[in-house]
Amino acid sequence: MKIFDRVICLSDGYTIYNGSPMDLGSHFGKFGLEEKKFANPADRLLNIACMPEMELNPGVTIEQLAI
Repeated sequence: MKIFDRVICLSDGYTIYNGSPMDLGSHFGKFGLEEKKFANPADRLLNIACMPEMELNPGVTIEQLAI
């Protein structure tokens, strides 16, 4: 059973993700943000949105994640 078919996430006024929950990992993987084994993807997304300076790799900005 699928609960969500679309996830929209905002950070600092930018839409950083808008799409299927299944594609979340591959989207952020393009920016060097790997999925961590045994980690909750929703928690990871919230950490990226709320604390981008702590989660993003050096040289990657929240503007680059914007769609």
